[in-house]
Amino acid sequence: MTEYRAWVAVASVLMAGFADNAAGAVSPCVESFRQLVSKVQADYSGYPIEIKPNLAKEAAYEALVKLQAARATRASRDVCFEVLGHFASWFHDPHLFVIEAPKFSADELLQFRSQVRLYPGDVDALTRAANGSGNDPIEGLWSADKRGIAIVRESATRDFIAVMLDARDSVVAKGEIIGRFHKTPAGYDAVLFKDDKSPRHHTAVLERNVFLHMPPITWERRAPLSDMERRLIDPADPRGPAFTVFDTQVAILAIPSFSPEHQDQLKALIDKNLDAIIAHPVLIVDLRGNEGGSSDLGDLLAPLYYALPLKPEHPKSGYPVVLSSPDTQENFEFQLKDQTPGPFRTMILGALSRMRASPGKLVPLTATDQEKAARGDNPPPNKIYPQPSIVAFLIDRHSVSAAEAVVINARRSPRITVFGHNSGGSIDYESVNMVPFGASAWRYYFGYPVIASSNHLPNGGYNRVGVPVDVPIDLAHDDPYAFIARYYRSHGSASTGDPSRH
Repeated sequence: MTEYRAWVAVASVLMAGFADNAAGAVSPCVESFRQLVSKVQADYSGYPIEIKPNLAKEAAYEALVKLQAARATRASRDVCFEVLGHFASWFHDPHLFVIEAPKFSADELLQFRSQVRLYPGDVDALTRAANGSGNDPIEGLWSADKRGIAIVRESATRDFIAVMLDARDSVVAKGEIIGRFHKTPAGYDAVLFKDDKSPRHHTAVLERNVFLHMPPITWERRAPLSDMERRLIDPADPRGPAFTVFDTQVAILAIPSFSPEHQDQLKALIDKNLDAIIAHPVLIVDLRGNEGGSSDLGDLLAPLYYALPLKPEHPKSGYPVVLSSPDTQENFEFQLKDQTPGPFRTMILGALSRMRASPGKLVPLTATDQEKAARGDNPPPNKIYPQPSIVAFLIDRHSVSAAEAVVINARRSPRITVFGHNSGGSIDYESVNMVPFGASAWRYYFGYPVIASSNHLPNGGYNRVGVPVDVPIDLAHDDPYAFIARYYRSHGSASTGDPSRH
């Protein structure tokens, strides 16, 4: 019934759009928006869990559909992305998003190429932008795919432009303007120009002051960098982990990503620096800006913090579920292709069977609670180190997904204290699948989480407030490493549990 009422509202708005437009032309955004709404309702488990059962949320949702449908009737391609993005952001779930994936015609690409602009000044002199005073934090020298980029303020617009410092064969010229940024309260609205000169819209945020994250793209800062920032970036792989010693008491392990390709790198880094880590009573695990990936990488940290008695788990009722849809069934079938026999394959097969039997319904991810129990409850790692006796996890609002799962699991140890700012809140719904919708220049990808951690959400969830910290830090003004070092000098070391009791 909800879907029917929503589309009655959409239809009335679209008919008004036809009547108001003397030429009878309606933006192709209308069809893209219609497909996005259909996919949200068919694929996103949060819709039947949190929206449909709540009359107030259901009414707000229908009003949102009507409002954005009205905007879509006359939307240019630039505005269409805003329409779709605003609709997706209403759900307050960072795992639900829209990314542009247009397929432009040859004529359109030719037009984009004709609009390429070069920086009007001395390109070689742009390196001085990295050393200016009073600059916006986005200004400076950056790297993307090992190519140098300068971001400077454009005097005519007061916005910022990204200028290529290194020619790339004949594809991108030195001095070519490859992006534009407009500052907003949430970060920056960005337009990046691909190698074929076609534009892509992004929301850009600064993370740890060293990463400019524009999902799914990240640029790394070259300058200006503080000494500590430089020590905690691996030039060979800026999104990889890095280690340094802060002082005689504190060591720092920075992990910007839990993406699986960093697993061997993280293990090697810990092994190489193990003597230095255990020689310091305090270890800071910096997860600010950690983009997530696989929480299994967090298991590599467990020997450094595990201790008994474990604190109680965060209370959560219900059980994990998936919403049976053709897109999600196809995703599960794809996951089976390379899976060897084992518990994970068994879980996927079981969930897939239940989805096929109940199309359009929420079904349990696992058949019984016993399957979850069989995976164990924070089992101890094979090796546990008694020091560092205190492990400080440092998070911010850009710590999301797997990073949040790692913190939730680790903070049960009495050796853990969480500092910084509440995380981004991207953990209630997990495991992202991406599916295309729209067509031609109005084509996009819809990203959505296939698993809901509980059928009782938002009760017991984190998405609205994020994973909370034990000790807040004003990350905009305080040096978090110095803050944590001062905190332990002034508070002393609290009871850290017994790592030998396992």
